[in-house]
Amino acid sequence: MTFQPIYVTKIELSSVLPTITAVNPDTGVRYGAVQLLVRLHNYPLGLVELPLPEETLLPAAYAPAIWAALGQAINAHLEGDGWPRLTELPLTGISHPQLPLCQQEQARLLENPPLISVVICTHERPSMLDVCLTSVLALDYPNYEVVVVDNAPRTDATRQVVQEKYGHLPHIRYVVEPNQGQCWARNTGAMAARGEIIANTDDDVIVDPHWLIGVLRGFAAGDNVGGVNGLTIPAELDTVEQLWFEQSGGFNKGYERQIYDMGAHKPARPFYPLSAGLFGTGANLAIKKSALEKVGYFDPALGAGTITTCGDDLAMYVQLLFAGYQLVYEPTAFLQHIHRREYAALQKQIYNYGVGFTAFLTKTMWDNPGRIPGFVLRIPYGVYLLLSPQSFKNSKKQADYPADLNGLELRGMLYGGYAYLKSRRQTRRLLRQRK
Repeated sequence: MTFQPIYVTKIELSSVLPTITAVNPDTGVRYGAVQLLVRLHNYPLGLVELPLPEETLLPAAYAPAIWAALGQAINAHLEGDGWPRLTELPLTGISHPQLPLCQQEQARLLENPPLISVVICTHERPSMLDVCLTSVLALDYPNYEVVVVDNAPRTDATRQVVQEKYGHLPHIRYVVEPNQGQCWARNTGAMAARGEIIANTDDDVIVDPHWLIGVLRGFAAGDNVGGVNGLTIPAELDTVEQLWFEQSGGFNKGYERQIYDMGAHKPARPFYPLSAGLFGTGANLAIKKSALEKVGYFDPALGAGTITTCGDDLAMYVQLLFAGYQLVYEPTAFLQHIHRREYAALQKQIYNYGVGFTAFLTKTMWDNPGRIPGFVLRIPYGVYLLLSPQSFKNSKKQADYPADLNGLELRGMLYGGYAYLKSRRQTRRLLRQRK
């Protein structure tokens, strides 16, 4: 079956429902389907995919499909807001004279909003960074700063984008981290940050205007929250490679808030808290600066720019949990990620994820040797997750998902442990040189 691009867009149910066009006016791309991220009062309720057989899709044609898929979730949100239940989706938007309780809660959170530092690490992708910064500057949050970390720059292209286009803005700062590696850059950004919350993101994302409000909501959700992850969906599905990435797992972890810790909120999963991808993505990870200082920052032997390629976010989740903090997955802390468009880039990414996962496991066992016996007992379950088509890791993969991607991920996993030990030695040498 020939792949047809899928239009990804957001729809807010409290507003008049829009007409959806099947042709991108900027690129001329003709979409065969649309994925609607459906929200009510900026709360994501779910994704609904619909075919686009005509040039336009009118609200009267798609509203019943949204109601069939998400009617229960819509009414649950309305009941939580103190609004009456509905029996169908109004085309003119859901309204009520009473201010919804979720917005009243938001107003209370914003009465004394803490300073949040948005840290964006980048390496020689000025055009992509520009798109990201444009979205960050549209944030609907009253107290934030932006720290752009130029990681091991080879040119001055990143500096030019930040200083020449945005240098007049007092809440944007540019810093340089000479050592190559995302964790070096994240740590430099964190130390430069003035906020009590550090919202880490990457240059290949587009943040929603309400992202930081969602981050703040996540930190208010528990008793001792150290980190907050948010909902991350694709910015586009214009190529089959981007769809395959979603089938491989993607970044979307659902539309319900989740609290994780090592006590009352410890899920009954054999690999917890070592489950890869359970909590979210490092491109949408906010951490309290005090918690980051307590656990010792990101491990520079992990992550993009090193031979371990990634795994740094997984290690941070475990460090926070083992230190007694809670992690919150908060869907209203929402952003979109620009997936790789070409197959070679996807192959490299899947391989890197394999490397990063076992590199992270190696770090965790190295730092906590007493956990090795328990980990060994869980290896059979890990093999099931990796190889079984029915496991939650593989259940999204369709018949056309390339088998060689599975092989590349396994090859990466076989290399990851050695890669971490080698990267750890290299990192120790760099740390001695910096002293």
